[in-house]
Amino acid sequence: MTCQSVMHYTAPKEVLRLTVRRTVITHQPALSVSWTVPQSDSPIKYYDLEYKSVNQSGWDYQATTISSIKLVNLQPGVLYNIRVRAVSALGNGIWSKVFQETT
Repeated sequence: MTCQSVMHYTAPKEVLRLTVRRTVITHQPALSVSWTVPQSDSPIKYYDLEYKSVNQSGWDYQATTISSIKLVNLQPGVLYNIRVRAVSALGNGIWSKVFQETT
């Protein structure tokens, strides 16, 4: 009788502890976004970040290789939805829960 081990690798887990803070950069409203690096069976290549005002239909996109980013050129006094996911060689992770913050 032969016993075989089967390894199952998966894409990154959900990004957790998403934190968003209001800030000002060169007299313009901005949002500073950071998160905890999720578990992954493969090294994280980068993070997808999507954001939009609550009145906007489509998402704006930015990518980063570190677990934080500053969103600039935002409209003052506007409520934004923000979400993040990790991407590795094994695929796209699960989107974080949507976080809302006003500039």
